[in-house]
Amino acid sequence: MDVGGTFIKSGIMSADGVLLDGSQQTVPINSDGTKEEICNSLTSAVCQGISLARYYGYSPAGVGICMPGPFNYITGISAMVHKFAAIKDIPLTDVIKEALDGLDVPVVFGHDVNTQLFGEMCGGNGIGFANACLVSLGTGLGFAMAAEGNVLMTPTGSPLVSIWNLPYNGGILEDYASKRGFYNTWQIVTGIRPADEMTVAEMGRLAGEGDVTALEVFRRVGSFIGQNIKEKIKEYKIECLLFGGQISRSFRFMEEAVRNELKDIPGLKINTVSDFSNAAFKGLVEMMNNQYSTF
Repeated sequence: MDVGGTFIKSGIMSADGVLLDGSQQTVPINSDGTKEEICNSLTSAVCQGISLARYYGYSPAGVGICMPGPFNYITGISAMVHKFAAIKDIPLTDVIKEALDGLDVPVVFGHDVNTQLFGEMCGGNGIGFANACLVSLGTGLGFAMAAEGNVLMTPTGSPLVSIWNLPYNGGILEDYASKRGFYNTWQIVTGIRPADEMTVAEMGRLAGEGDVTALEVFRRVGSFIGQNIKEKIKEYKIECLLFGGQISRSFRFMEEAVRNELKDIPGLKINTVSDFSNAAFKGLVEMMNNQYSTF
C-alpha cells in the first residue's frame, strides 16, 4: 500500500516482486479526516487486498505500507501534525492487524524513498551496486542513500541523509528542485509566474515538443540538483545515482545537465528507476525478505 493525502494505492505482489495483473486498487483517504475515517480507509484497503489475493488463490504473506513522514517506521506510529493529525501517536500496526482478523503475517512500514531505493537495488537499475542513492522528484524533494548494501536510516526508519533543506541561492534546494521548484525556475527564466494550469507534466510535454523555455527550465533544475549532491556522492563513494518520483518521468530533459555537473566523478552510473509506478511496492516486498540489506 502507498498512502497519499487523498488516495491509498495498493497492489498484490508475489514474493519475487512481480505485480499481479488486475490487482491494483485505489481507496479514498482524507488526510484531514477523523481518526475513525483514516483508520477505516487503511483497514478497507487491507481487507480488499487480502480478499483479492485469496480470490486469485494466493496465500497472503505480509502487508507492506508506504507512509509519508514524520513517522516512526519501526513502531508504526505517526508523528505527523500537518496532515493525518488525527492518527498521531496511534499504533497503526495494531489497527492493521485487527483488520487481518487473525491472519498472522508481518506488517511492515517504509518511507517511500527508502523503499524505492531498496527495491531498485534488489530488482531494478540499482542491482550490483553497494553504494547507491536515489533522488525523488515530486511535490517535495526526497533522497535516500545506501552504503555497503544497507539503506541508511535514522533510528525511526526515515532517510538518514537529506538534501531538500540544503541551503541554496537564498533559500533551500527544494525551492528549486521539486514541484514548486519548477514553478520558481519557470518564473526565473521567463519573468512570469506560470499559469495555474501549467503542471510540471505539461512542462515535460512542452519540452518533448522542443519548447525552448521548458527545456531551459529542466536543464536548470538538473544543474541545481547536480551541483548540490556532488559532494555527498563523493563523500559516500556513490556508484549509482537513480532518479524516481513522477517528475523524473521527464528526466531525459535534465539528464545532460546532471551529467555535466557530475562528470568528474569516475564510474558513476546515472539512471532512472526501472519502474516508476511500482518501485516502492517492490521495495516493501524486499524489506520483508531482506530487512533493508542487499548483502
